[in-house]
Amino acid sequence: HKKIVWLCAAVNLAIKEGQLTFNPFAGVTPSLDDKLKRVPLDAEDLMAFLGGFDHLDAGDQLLFRLLATTGMRLSEATSIKSEEAPEGGVRFVIVGTKTEASMRRVPLPADVLPYLPATIKGPLFKSDGASKRLNKFLRAVGIADPAKCVHSLRHRAKDRLRAAGCPLNLQYELLGHESRTVASGYGNGSPVPLLKEWIDQIGFAS
Repeated sequence: HKKIVWLCAAVNLAIKEGQLTFNPFAGVTPSLDDKLKRVPLDAEDLMAFLGGFDHLDAGDQLLFRLLATTGMRLSEATSIKSEEAPEGGVRFVIVGTKTEASMRRVPLPADVLPYLPATIKGPLFKSDGASKRLNKFLRAVGIADPAKCVHSLRHRAKDRLRAAGCPLNLQYELLGHESRTVASGYGNGSPVPLLKEWIDQIGFAS
């Protein structure tokens, strides 16, 4: 479909310039809703991943831990370059630019803190190829279901929060869904220590 779109664009330009009168590529690809629905990674999947964890470099191990314990989007995690001054003694980062609701404060979970520098003062991760590397490793450890990928960690985080009884408004704040959070300043949203209590319920490999 993408290749046909390029051809259509070229022919449309020729039509605009008077060199052609119709576009033979218009409408030749069917309109199909074949988007694969992602499903969460379960405890068994995570154990399979951990079985080969040593084959990942330290940066990708940390990236996977952070994705698993926060439900961040991959693009959000790889964009982290610094953290804010602790609130109530709790370290946190601000992530999210996809929508107004996605911009939010995310406490750094207990299962990640031991692997982080004392203070984040620069990029934590190599963003280039991160999705390809982690998804390739997912397949290498035996997770073959095409509906399961690194983004499935975000679905897992949602399920874990739901199972723990996390209030819906706090789920929105933690995951950046459907509700305004930190769109207009640091004073918006729930206290970071309260968010920390809930984000720790997601956990890693449990």
